[in-house]
Amino acid sequence: MQVTKGLLLTFTLFTTFVSDARGEVSGSFILATTNLARGVDSGKKTGMAASASFVGESHGAYVGAQVDSANDTRTTMFSLSAGYDGSIGDVSYGLSLWAPEYRSLVEDETKTALGDSVEAGTYVGYGPLKVTYYSYLSDFGDDWYVDLRASLGAIVIAYGQKENGFSHIDFTCSFNERVTITLSQVIDDVGSNGDDDINVAASYKYSF
Repeated sequence: MQVTKGLLLTFTLFTTFVSDARGEVSGSFILATTNLARGVDSGKKTGMAASASFVGESHGAYVGAQVDSANDTRTTMFSLSAGYDGSIGDVSYGLSLWAPEYRSLVEDETKTALGDSVEAGTYVGYGPLKVTYYSYLSDFGDDWYVDLRASLGAIVIAYGQKENGFSHIDFTCSFNERVTITLSQVIDDVGSNGDDDINVAASYKYSF
């Protein structure tokens, strides 16, 4: 509960700071053909997925809020995030915190309360290359996910791996600022997190 209150207070204070400092506030709405994330397609039964988010940013620091539609387990997600992005020459770096809340539509109850599970992330990049390490604070170093990617113009190639050995590779093509398509292939399906088929997700993003 204290973590939840702290996150909400931080979010409120920083949003106020961004407004006073004349920082940038932006939002987006994304409609996708499925819910594909980190090599796992959790939207095969529900089909279309939607999410809405907004971010307040000032001098590299940012806070954000996002809500996602239900996945195959009929669970919706609301999340808060905060972080900092910076760069020194061609080297980019950043830190982030992400706190989700999961609610079951079937049982009409909260499965994971906001602040109960917080994921920390840190990344470093050089030119088109970027590596990001994620881990939940409660099991830091034990429950992790690594993302290694290369951005080649409109094409992004990403490799992801979990601590249990589950791994996948994604190819994402951006046709313009709004339309993208991702092909995701599981390499090592440890724990039956994914499948052998190539998962395909197309999305449309509207920014405001």
